[in-house]
Amino acid sequence: MKKSLLLISIIIVSLNSCKKNSSGSNNSSNPTISYKVKSFTLSSTDTTGNSFTTYNLTYDNKNRIISIINDLLPTTKTYFTYNSNGSYSMDCFNSYLSTSTKYYHEDIFVNSNALVDSTYTIDDGGPSPDTISEKYFYNQYGLSTKNEYWITNTIPILGETVSYNINTNGLLLSSSGPQSGNETYDYYYNSINYFPAIEPVYLTNGPNAVPELFSGPTGLFYNKMKPLIKSINDGYGTIENYTYTFDSNNRISTLTYNWSYNTSVYTGIITTTGTDVYTYTYF
Repeated sequence: MKKSLLLISIIIVSLNSCKKNSSGSNNSSNPTISYKVKSFTLSSTDTTGNSFTTYNLTYDNKNRIISIINDLLPTTKTYFTYNSNGSYSMDCFNSYLSTSTKYYHEDIFVNSNALVDSTYTIDDGGPSPDTISEKYFYNQYGLSTKNEYWITNTIPILGETVSYNINTNGLLLSSSGPQSGNETYDYYYNSINYFPAIEPVYLTNGPNAVPELFSGPTGLFYNKMKPLIKSINDGYGTIENYTYTFDSNNRISTLTYNWSYNTSVYTGIITTTGTDVYTYTYF
């Protein structure tokens, strides 16, 4: 289950030292340093070959992300539309399908605490359209449960319930679901930082940081300074390892994502491996 290329976090400003390795260092607030992402480049290597893509971000006058556009293929893009009630939508276009046809649409609804309440997704990228809805439940520490519904002829059918184990500091320690498996999470506990924000997110400022809202290389998204993710293991051969470098302001400069997945086939187990490297630039 290789994750999508989008990382989610809050754009913040902070000051930190210029240590450049995977351990990082603690940050302290400083409004002179911008964490507003200008672009990111994804370099991917796996058994099918290599790819290299740069994406440019644009913002509205409230500093909200409104588009992410492929540098070489401008018709491959993602747009975000914001509503007055706090919800927003995401529309993705792929130049290989059509220059004007959406292949992915998602509505994100938020509750009165500015946390994501539910999502509604239509994915036309496959051989047949898929419609999925997700409902989120919280406890005092963060996300506790997610229900995923497959919708057929407007009728929702519960496909999976995922449970999350979060400690008192808001760190996701493990998750479990009949289809997604049992995942455990490890961190660089001495590396306190923020992920570059390359997608909108609604979170409160308290300990209720939502650990998983969308597919992203980390699966961990939060709006406060926390240890950076080190690895994810589902116990069935899916392993994801993360390392980082930092710029002179200790913002994440590169994220290297090494992954290994096992797939069952009638002849046995096939292991697929790869590496994704994300490189970020800031305003």
